[in-house]
Amino acid sequence: MNTFLPCFIAASVLAAVSFPHQSAAQDAAVVQGEAIAREADRRDKGFMDSITRVEMVLTDKTGNEARRTLTIKTLQSQIDGVGDKNMVVFHAPLDLQGTALLTHSGVENEDRQWLYLPTLKRVKRVSSSNRAGSFVASEFSYEDMMHLQVEHYKHRYLDTVRCGDLKCFKLERTPRAEDSGYKRQIAYIDSLHYRVHRIDYFNRQNNHIKTLYATNWRVYKNMFWRAANTSMVNHQTGKTTHLIWGDFSFRNGFASTEFSRTAMAN
Repeated sequence: MNTFLPCFIAASVLAAVSFPHQSAAQDAAVVQGEAIAREADRRDKGFMDSITRVEMVLTDKTGNEARRTLTIKTLQSQIDGVGDKNMVVFHAPLDLQGTALLTHSGVENEDRQWLYLPTLKRVKRVSSSNRAGSFVASEFSYEDMMHLQVEHYKHRYLDTVRCGDLKCFKLERTPRAEDSGYKRQIAYIDSLHYRVHRIDYFNRQNNHIKTLYATNWRVYKNMFWRAANTSMVNHQTGKTTHLIWGDFSFRNGFASTEFSRTAMAN
């Protein structure tokens, strides 16, 4: 007589009866995490589109700096199941002038990215297998340049902690995309305005490799919050990429055609 299977079933039933609170607590953490993420997303709805000038400062572990200037504009999706569109265009230095990255963030569909290289005068698709690669030698990956969609992650509430003078929800975000460069992320979102102040990034081996810090927040139109400074710190290389954001202009009436592959070369 095989006694293993009945014993295994009995042990499983006993575990379910003895520790039902563990499963319930995990489920509650997921529900709370999803609710926090969706509230943060809801509070940023309605800006329609935006554009801003950005200075990118690359600093190596010895303190040497390289500077770049670029424009970032975004078109917010008004259609369910369709993600936002984002265009990054470099103005300086000369060897990067005209380089552009176009991102169509998917919700139900796959994210798509294209890179325009003026020296080659052609647009090439950024494959999903390369999303973990460095974007123009910065500490941001191509994946980091995608406009965040709630549907991109599974969320789980971990804790409420202090972040400066505020309290922050500590959320674990697990990418749904199998080809993501990250196993998970830990995001700190303040409970007052639901702004992301910090994100810890863990690679596929679950090593903490990078941290993003967002500071000097400004509010536009009394409702849209944007950080004036963001820094991505690479804990493996000692390098940092700092973004200094100019003033944002919202609701400019951008057309969808301005976020096309054809528009990248103009």
